[in-house]
Order: sequence, then structure tokens, then C-alpha cells
Amino acid sequence: MARGMFPTEIGSRLPIVGDPLCAVAGWMRLPFWPCVAYMAVGKLLRYLVMTAVLLYLLPQPFHW
Repeated sequence: MARGMFPTEIGSRLPIVGDPLCAVAGWMRLPFWPCVAYMAVGKLLRYLVMTAVLLYLLPQPFHW
């Protein structure tokens, strides 16, 4: 097994390339829990970036 392969799972939440990364990780039979941890970190980073961008673009709260 390639030791440096796990951090690529952080990119599993990227559009278009994320699903193939997960499929390759399964095909290579990488350990389950480290892959889950890296995927969770990737998802957290994705939503932090999306939230930061939205807060930058829409600084005022919505008033319904």
C-alpha cells in the first residue's frame, strides 16, 4: 500500500474528481477508518470555505 495515498482522500469532496478518488481508495483496499477521517476533514474544509465565501459575498443577514 502506498503510505502517501491517504491525504488524497481529503479531495474526495471536490466536484468531478471526488467520486473517482473514493473508488480508487476502495479498489486499493485502503484502511477504512483513516479514509473516513480524511474524507471528513475534506468535507469540513469544503463547507468552511463555502461558508467563508458566502459570508464575504453576502455580509448582511437576510431579513424575512
